Amino acid sequence: MSTSIFEELRQILIKRQLGLLDHQAIIRWADEQIVLLDEPPAWLIDFSLGDEPSEIFREYDAVLPSADALTFPIPEDESRSLISELLEAFDSGHITYEKVFEVAASLEYELDEASPLRRTIEIVTAHSGLVDAGEIQQRVVKLLRSCLQES
Repeated sequence: MSTSIFEELRQILIKRQLGLLDHQAIIRWADEQIVLLDEPPAWLIDFSLGDEPSEIFREYDAVLPSADALTFPIPEDESRSLISELLEAFDSGHITYEKVFEVAASLEYELDEASPLRRTIEIVTAHSGLVDAGEIQQRVVKLLRSCLQES
């Protein structure tokens, strides 16, 4: 099953908003899409040229869904996938422990209050003041990993 261009854009914008991707990643993605399409839409070319997403959504509001409608809310299964990517980036040294907290805090309010994943993330963000304590860091990362095992 192929992913639609809007779904790919959605995933990229969420990752950028959470700080997992930079603006250059959007440009690279747009460039790749343009190569694949016979007639790329004008909005995609604007992404490729490096225009800010908010400006593009404003200009093409008749064609594109709103940025907020496109990116939020984030379903729980997708949040688990983002946490998995987050932990991989942390394990490989591409992001700091502080970034783990920042992304977890961003995800916390996008999940249903009754969600087990949200409760886990609430515990993680409650430890944000203890970032320098190595043992706490290990516990928090272990806690995030354990929530990925839950269904």
